Amino acid sequence: MPERLRARRKPNAKGRSGRIDGKHVPLNSPMACGFNSFSWLPLEVIQSAAFAHLGKEATRFFLFLLMDHAQNGGVENGRLTATHAQLVAFGIGKNSVAKAIEEACALGLVAKTQQGGRYGLTNRPNQYRLTFMGWRDQNGQLRNPTNEWKAITDNSAEARRKATQKARRTAVSKKTRRSGKVVPLNRGSSHPHNWDQGSKWEGGDEEADPQ
Repeated sequence: MPERLRARRKPNAKGRSGRIDGKHVPLNSPMACGFNSFSWLPLEVIQSAAFAHLGKEATRFFLFLLMDHAQNGGVENGRLTATHAQLVAFGIGKNSVAKAIEEACALGLVAKTQQGGRYGLTNRPNQYRLTFMGWRDQNGQLRNPTNEWKAITDNSAEARRKATQKARRTAVSKKTRRSGKVVPLNRGSSHPHNWDQGSKWEGGDEEADPQ
């Protein structure tokens, strides 16, 4: 990158980098455009088979995690949270939340780092990480990106779709037998902006994970 396009930092009295000198910030940079918080998304991820096979609901879940990452200053990857209520408010159908999470994880773009649930009187949400970014584990140690999405091809994405769908239907069937209740299968988002009811990532979709 040419030197003139680099965002330079003014040294402070101790010779350390200080605030960015706006005169040297590229006009198309997020800061020059007035954005204080942002998340980067590599072109390689956008062009990947994993991203291409990401359905509507899973894309919204993925974007929600990117938003949470930006809102936390880009330092909480590995501890990102997205509760059921938050995802429904973000536009995911209430019966599609579990499917969206499973799809994003199956395609290797997201990984769950901590299973949520009720611990005593505390209800803890699941925690996640974006696999193409460095992350912090539960002990606070920094880890390198794992990039599971790179192993996804068009054929393997289809195989994972079928495996996820089968596992979801099995889980729904078991829960139905235990509870004696009929659990609805997903028939598209209940959100008014449902522009992809025919998503091929179908499976079931009660709220599977404690939030």
